[in-house]
Amino acid sequence: MRVKKLDNGFSRDYTIQQGEAQVYAVRRGGVLTTEIVIKLPEPVYERLKQQAREAHLSLSGLLARRINRELGSAVGTAQQARQRALRFLRPHARLLLRTGEPTFNSETEQWHVPVRPNVRQREVKPVGEVCLAAPTGQILTLPTAIAEMLKLAAPYLGTKPLPSEEGNYSAGST
Repeated sequence: MRVKKLDNGFSRDYTIQQGEAQVYAVRRGGVLTTEIVIKLPEPVYERLKQQAREAHLSLSGLLARRINRELGSAVGTAQQARQRALRFLRPHARLLLRTGEPTFNSETEQWHVPVRPNVRQREVKPVGEVCLAAPTGQILTLPTAIAEMLKLAAPYLGTKPLPSEEGNYSAGST
């Protein structure tokens, strides 16, 4: 195992080279990510690029989608976890809450997406989190937790959460 500090703040924990592929474990901000670099024949690479364009995805997005589908993971990337968490929050909190950078717990196979008040200050502490099961995409956080998140966010937002008739929450002035 070798450790190499890269100029961009990444640290490479290990590198394995085997045949036509290299596997890297990269740690950024305490989050461990595995990167795989593979050599493809030019026709295969061009075909994948074309398929990515047709699907309106980046090449890495297309490959991530295919790998996740093959491995049976409904939520395989941090971006997917964040999007799913936002879809869970929006009907209840509208634009009052935003999500932070998701982390993945490989032991429990869960994504943890921090939730913060949607204010201009970037260093606001999370008021809760949305947890998702990676294999199924199931939201593990109860909808009632959103009310608590809004309650904790209210001082930052200058609002007070009031239950509406539909069970959603809206901002009322204090």
